[in-house]
Amino acid sequence: RRVILLADHTKFGVRSLRKVLEVSAIHCVVTDDQTPRGILRQLERQGLEVVVAPLTKPSSIAATKARR
Repeated sequence: RRVILLADHTKFGVRSLRKVLEVSAIHCVVTDDQTPRGILRQLERQGLEVVVAPLTKPSSIAATKARR
């Protein structure tokens, strides 16, 4: 079983009231390009695969849908 965490940049560096799972249980993190590089490096040092997707602004999505 492969565990993939999908979290945007606003989820890093924030404390939660409840822990869902240990970081060691995660295999891959998918996040956006606004996530601080230091956090990305820390995840990679822990052996996680890190995938960074470009952040698309909501106005860009609306403009794309309007053109269709």
